[in-house]
Amino acid sequence: VERDRMSSLLRRLNTETFVFNLRNSLAAAPELAGYGTALIDSHTLEIEMAREQNLNEVFSLLSSLGIEVLSMRNKVNRLEEIFMRLVEGHAGAAGGKALANAVSGALTSTAETAVAPRRQAGHP
Repeated sequence: VERDRMSSLLRRLNTETFVFNLRNSLAAAPELAGYGTALIDSHTLEIEMAREQNLNEVFSLLSSLGIEVLSMRNKVNRLEEIFMRLVEGHAGAAGGKALANAVSGALTSTAETAVAPRRQAGHP
């Protein structure tokens, strides 16, 4: 079973998603060649990019379309996504299924541990 810090696990992913808060509203996500885009709401745009790509190009493309960015943040990938990508990466290796079972058990154990104090305090 892999034991590592969340930041190390995130570095192992091949893509990263950034959330951009926009000055003006958009009706649809812009088409940016080589990048995945999704409009979350009229002022919030998500852009998925490969680790090899850089943000300078993203800002250049957005500026060329007249899109102004007020702020941005890194979207923290969900634990389930990390789990799935790790399992997919080990799927061809012997023990990939064992890794999936071990990590799944660890996730279940972590969730149960988080709920246990609430139950002891009389919360459902």
